[in-house]
Amino acid sequence: MKLVVVAFLAAAACAPEPKASHVEVAPLPSPEKASTGDLRLVVHEQSGDRDGDGIVDAIDKCPDEPEDFDGFEDDDGCPDPDNDHDGIPDVQDKCPNIAGPPPDGCPKSRP
Repeated sequence: MKLVVVAFLAAAACAPEPKASHVEVAPLPSPEKASTGDLRLVVHEQSGDRDGDGIVDAIDKCPDEPEDFDGFEDDDGCPDPDNDHDGIPDVQDKCPNIAGPPPDGCPKSRP
């Protein structure tokens, strides 16, 4: 018995890189070859990434909202618009990972 490997490659400029794959071992498609017991390895592209953030839907906690990749909890697949939960969006917060009051979101020292 021999194994025939079937691979599908796409030019990088033409197609995005697959995010995940499904691999199967199956008999060869033609009846004449199938009777020999030869097998083929088939790799199926399976993106499964609805929001396009590079985290597959199977592990993405927010599959319809892209991760914001700001260095804060970037592996869960969910955007974190206010990392420190101080009510000031990170895009306006000068201290996005340390809670502080308005207007800049940074902690104030006591007098």
